[in-house]
Amino acid sequence: MCGNTNPLIAQMKQLPVHVFELDSPTNLAAARGILGPERVILGNVATVEDMLEGTPERVYEACRSCHEISGPFHIVGTGCEVPPATPAENLRAMVRYATEHQLYQFERRAA
Repeated sequence: MCGNTNPLIAQMKQLPVHVFELDSPTNLAAARGILGPERVILGNVATVEDMLEGTPERVYEACRSCHEISGPFHIVGTGCEVPPATPAENLRAMVRYATEHQLYQFERRAA
């Protein structure tokens, strides 16, 4: 879901879905706390600030941060679509992070 879904997370938790896609305006730590440690979260890397305007290092760090906050049940990705003008090296940085880090690398954090 694109945009800030902070006010909807508690309601979203009731949905019978397997993956919650969260855009960068959504507070990832708060969402994890509401959704619980075992719901799958996809995304939260900023489409403009990180992917379009950032450097490969910034994209890699954004992926790491989202993964660390989300814990083991996280899918690396943006919170919305990727802008067509995104530099290829930024896309490669995201793919590199995803291939270098295993699903269960980060310990679960207490919700």
